Amino acid sequence: MIAIVIVTFNSSIELLKKIFEELSKKNAIFISDNGSHNIAEIKKLIDRYDNIFLIENKENIGIAKAQNIVINKIERLKQYRFILFLDDDSFVTQDTLNKLITDYYKINKKYDRIACLSLTNTTNEKGIVSVDQAINSGMLVSVENIKKIGNFCSELFIDMVDYEWCWRARKSGYAIMLDYNCHFIHQIGRKRGRLNKDVPAPFRLYYVFRNTIYLMKTKRVIKKDKNRLYFFLIKQFIYNILFAPNKILRLRYMLKGIIDGKKENMGKLKK
Repeated sequence: MIAIVIVTFNSSIELLKKIFEELSKKNAIFISDNGSHNIAEIKKLIDRYDNIFLIENKENIGIAKAQNIVINKIERLKQYRFILFLDDDSFVTQDTLNKLITDYYKINKKYDRIACLSLTNTTNEKGIVSVDQAINSGMLVSVENIKKIGNFCSELFIDMVDYEWCWRARKSGYAIMLDYNCHFIHQIGRKRGRLNKDVPAPFRLYYVFRNTIYLMKTKRVIKKDKNRLYFFLIKQFIYNILFAPNKILRLRYMLKGIIDGKKENMGKLKK
């Protein structure tokens, strides 16, 4: 049985129900709730299923810490070989998950040390490839290897949490693998803005800028990735002040993120 980890925060009940209906029969699902306003509804939904377990964090402690709490619990239980991380607005079928596990065993013979094998929402490519990093949602990891690599960096709170873990794994000699044969739906309700780009909530820009700058400042970024990340921040800055809505608010969050990243003021955004 696989342990599926989902962090909830005011999540859509309909989307959670869709995930539970598909995956709870053959897997254990661990919900780590970050102080949702609709926790009563989430509890009511969970009570309908046998293999879903809830951890209430009472407040928003960030995705990294919320996941770490569950990871530690799973390690103590010693019942599961794999963990699949999913966002609360992502969806994968049981058949696809079965194939992902099969592919993991296949490539494990070729790559001695696999940090993760990840689902993809891209359908125009095939095969299994080694990549620099993968997003958290859709990431399959072995419990044994996450023990060796370590948990997620909780001081980041949200954003860049998955990338930092992947970079740390690569520095330790592990491979980050992406399975183009296994697809899932990620960010079901995401919004797109001008130039067909994803438009994050303004406050998320604070974490993107702060955490990226902090990781570069503290030398947690692999050297060859630094220029790419600088270029990424420049593009984000230009897009958000020229094309995204709420330009002034976005500018404030980006500037605050830059300042706090340089000062190493980490954790939850202090308003």
